[in-house]
Amino acid sequence: KRSFEEHREYAYSQAKLVGYLREAGFAYCQDIAELLHISKRKTAGVLRRMVRDGRLLQFEKRYYLARQPEQTQVQ
Repeated sequence: KRSFEEHREYAYSQAKLVGYLREAGFAYCQDIAELLHISKRKTAGVLRRMVRDGRLLQFEKRYYLARQPEQTQVQ
């Protein structure tokens, strides 16, 4: 049960973070920690995983959304 709770929390954090970055364009670790109400250390782990998974880009201390392939709709 614990791993499910952690996964759900991580997924929620990602969704909130992606929404923020769409609006702001980029963010620093401190900005994201405040947004998610978690420690900077835990935030750094979330950001590291998202960079590793290709969802974010890191340039120096700033984080940006990675471009995702456009989803095409079948008509």
